[in-house]
Amino acid sequence: MSWDATLYAVTEVTHCPECGHELAEPREERSEVEWFNFTHNTNAMIAAAFEAVSGEGTEQCGGSLGKVIGPAWWRKLDGASGAGGAEYLGRIIAGLEADPARFRAMNPPNGWGSYDDLLEVLCKMREAVPEDEATVWHASG
Repeated sequence: MSWDATLYAVTEVTHCPECGHELAEPREERSEVEWFNFTHNTNAMIAAAFEAVSGEGTEQCGGSLGKVIGPAWWRKLDGASGAGGAEYLGRIIAGLEADPARFRAMNPPNGWGSYDDLLEVLCKMREAVPEDEATVWHASG
């Protein structure tokens, strides 16, 4: 089981791409910038790191698998602007980097996912956000 996060570039379309006439109402088009995926086994680590720097808790997943999946940290990322998501990811990263020993001790016993691999993915996610382009995150678990 894993979570997915996709960063999309957002473009406002004001003219028909085929004939060039002005649209009555602009529409939004999205194109994938980058897709990320990682195991749920590190969700508690992410939530603990975020709470350590923000003081905010993370909502737990519900349903029959809620206890297995743990904190639904990605819900704060879902729908965030690229910049807003990068700021959120930066806080998680700061929390993880502030206490590596604590978070390495939380590595899943089954070996699926680790502090080091998670940190690498989260850094890549933050770095994927372009500075000069409108973007939005879609995340699910």
